[in-house]
Amino acid sequence: MGSNYNRRRLPSIGEAATHPKVRVALSEAIAAADLVDATIEPFAQGGAGVLFLVEQLGRRRMVLKVPCYASRPGEEHKLLERSIAKERRILEQLACRGTPRLLHAEAQGRYLIRSYIEGTPLADVGRSPTGQDSQLAAILMGLLRLARTLFETFHENPSRCYVIRDFKPANIVIGRSGAEMTLVDVGSARPEGEMVSRTRRAHQLGSGKWVYWAPEQLMEKEDCLDRRADYFALGATAFFVMWGCAPYDNLEAKPEAALARYERQYARVREMLFDRAKMSCLPGEITVFLVGCLRPEPKERPRDATPLWLV
Repeated sequence: MGSNYNRRRLPSIGEAATHPKVRVALSEAIAAADLVDATIEPFAQGGAGVLFLVEQLGRRRMVLKVPCYASRPGEEHKLLERSIAKERRILEQLACRGTPRLLHAEAQGRYLIRSYIEGTPLADVGRSPTGQDSQLAAILMGLLRLARTLFETFHENPSRCYVIRDFKPANIVIGRSGAEMTLVDVGSARPEGEMVSRTRRAHQLGSGKWVYWAPEQLMEKEDCLDRRADYFALGATAFFVMWGCAPYDNLEAKPEAALARYERQYARVREMLFDRAKMSCLPGEITVFLVGCLRPEPKERPRDATPLWLV
């Protein structure tokens, strides 16, 4: 089912936003959250959800998320609703400065409303590999502070460790002041030990996509899949800040050959990260930490965020 879905065409935002079930969910949300006088416009969508920007006089802008019913056949719509319901629980249980604030939600997952984060996606703040950027150090420091907050909240949760699983530039917004960053999509988070999908997704390995996922996450290697996947994602995102691209290309589909390709690329990745870290005046311990995060083998990666308390 997972592979078949990912081969299907993703609907346009117009198709997604006008699906009959989406219109019903919007009506429910408008009534429940008293949004009758609000302006509600679609602004983004993916395979799981359609995002609407909500603007109401005298109130801050909000994001209304509804399942992207147009992306799946009817028998799978409950899966989409469960995904939204899970995101609601994550925003409730793991609220922190690094995540949006949950404002309103329907228990079964037909919609949720969260705070709108003003700013620029980190993915839009790429840099030239040869250009000088006076803001490089500030952006890196902001990213590392965000990771420190999130890893403390998610990994060290008193009840159980949660792994973010989708820490990447497209999901991170830099606030208008430039001092704060927020991870705006936490819907992929799962408890450590429950990270393997019910349906295997072999199409992801070798696709040239999912380049911020750790190799073991792409391969769904249950025996070593844990919080260290988030450390890989942090290292890969920091590399993007420094160089404007992901460190690895994920172009080999066979597991053994893929891991060998990651290992071959690691020497270049390590050298490039050290070079750019000097320019940004990163503390040596932080640089070594990030280089370790990018190790292809999870057993060689850190699983403790202690060095991040230096920033």
